[in-house]
Order: sequence, then C-alpha cells, then structure tokens
Amino acid sequence: MLIWAGNAYRLYRDDGSGELKETLWQAPNGHQTYLPGTHNEWIVTDTYPHGAKREQIVYLFHVPSKRFVLLGRFPSTYQGEWRCDAHPRVSRDGKLVIIDSPHGGNGRQQYIIDISSVIADAQQGTR
Repeated sequence: MLIWAGNAYRLYRDDGSGELKETLWQAPNGHQTYLPGTHNEWIVTDTYPHGAKREQIVYLFHVPSKRFVLLGRFPSTYQGEWRCDAHPRVSRDGKLVIIDSPHGGNGRQQYIIDISSVIADAQQGTR
C-alpha cells in the first residue's frame, strides 16, 4: 500500500504485517494515485496550498527512475473554511489528469491536463 507518512511517500506490505517495504520519496503531503496501465510505475499527486501564493503543485512521479514531471502550479484563492484540494484523478486510459481548482477566478472548477505525451515518451525510452 502506498501511504504518505513521516514526510514521505512510503510503500507498506499489504500482508497484515504493516511492515515498511520502501520509502519512495520525501515530499509534502498530498493526494496520490497510481496511473492505470503503467504497472505501478507512475504516480500522480498534489500538495496542499503553500507559500505566499498558496500554490498547489500537481506532479507525476516515475517510480523506477525517481523522476518528477511538473504538471502545474495552481494558486488557491480559498482560505479557512473555504478550501479546494486539487485531488488529482486519472482517466481510465491513464492519459488525462483531472483536478479541482479555483485558480481561474470562476470558483471551483475542474481542469483536464493531458499527460499522454509524457507517458508515451517514457514508454518509448524504455523500449
């Protein structure tokens, strides 16, 4: 199981032991998910708002190469009880990432990020 714990994304055994298998990378807490069809090689995640611009960062992480691919920095205009986490979700074919964000000035909206070329380039590089 992939869990964020102790300032890092970590893999834990799913056999009832709860034993730490591997630390993948250190990062701020976010909402992570594996991309379908990539044999658990790619993870998409985000961050909570931080910094003066309260930016939420959405990025891909390639597990075998430990490579990061920035998908965007999205300033959050919401604070306090009003908030909007990016919650990146992936299309069934693994080619699109959908996020929630108020950064466009029209309130909370959904935005689509096409990642098909990133995944295709990575797959060509492994052939």
